[in-house]
Amino acid sequence: MHTEIATYVQACQECQWMKIDRTARHALLVPHDVPPHPWHTISIDMIGPLPASHGNDAILVIVNKFSKRLILEPITT
Repeated sequence: MHTEIATYVQACQECQWMKIDRTARHALLVPHDVPPHPWHTISIDMIGPLPASHGNDAILVIVNKFSKRLILEPITT
């Protein structure tokens, strides 16, 4: 009987609409301000350590926040 009731409730449109939403609430997204011109604001990150290649074992990642242009530079840690 439990299985039949569960199947009935899952197939009932009204039951699905009235069901309580128990998912976790997330904070509202707040976008960052758009920079006034290219290269005004950048972000920098480092990927590594990686296996050595030509004496470098990491990658410096530079991103222009205005145009999303990406520059990758090989570096050593």
